[in-house]
Amino acid sequence: MPTMRRTLRQLAESKNARRRAELERAVADGRLVIRSLTARERDESDARWAATAKARVTRHNRRTGTSWTPPADRCSAPTRVSDRSHD
Repeated sequence: MPTMRRTLRQLAESKNARRRAELERAVADGRLVIRSLTARERDESDARWAATAKARVTRHNRRTGTSWTPPADRCSAPTRVSDRSHD
């Protein structure tokens, strides 16, 4: 009976499992530190998202000759988990 070839999904899963294990070893050995963004870094990131959204709208309007504006929820920076209320 011939051996079955592994699917691409199986190959990807094993590759990701090896990568995840290596990351966990690096954290445990102190070679890698995982930290949260500071408030300043978070604000800078939000500003980059907003600038990108504005550029996207401007580029669209220039290409199409319209003055289209996307809905507010699509052009704003992503909501941070810390900004959400937890009831």
